[in-house]
Amino acid sequence: MYTDGITELINRKGKTFGEQRLKDLVIKNENKKSEELTEIILEEIAKFSRKVNLEDDMTLAVIKKI
Repeated sequence: MYTDGITELINRKGKTFGEQRLKDLVIKNENKKSEELTEIILEEIAKFSRKVNLEDDMTLAVIKKI
């Protein structure tokens, strides 16, 4: 679960993080524990944004079925 602040995050080049990028990260790391997947997503967001001023709040919750 996430808020649009993540997918609508815009980098310095004017590109959005996007739903597809988030989906690809989840699929690529689907075997990771929820804590690991959360860290991976947060790291990718940080790399993508590169200290851009955030204009929207971001919420992320990773829940895995066991």
